[in-house]
Amino acid sequence: MLRILGGLIVGLVAGSVVNMLIVILSMSMYPPPPGLDYSDTTAFQAYIASLPTAAFGLVFLAHAGGTFAASLVAAVI
Repeated sequence: MLRILGGLIVGLVAGSVVNMLIVILSMSMYPPPPGLDYSDTTAFQAYIASLPTAAFGLVFLAHAGGTFAASLVAAVI
């Protein structure tokens, strides 16, 4: 039982780390414009619309990679 719980917790942490690393990579490749007000819906929508398709691919990769890493680590443990 302890091994299952440990696998769950370590898998969750591993998945979160992989997800966050890819998100940070994405934000460094496609940074928001300086002074962007995230509470201004119109400005934020314009920023999202200006992003290339690859930026959205990285978002998908972050979620898929995090899920894969979490599953792999939990299964190994």
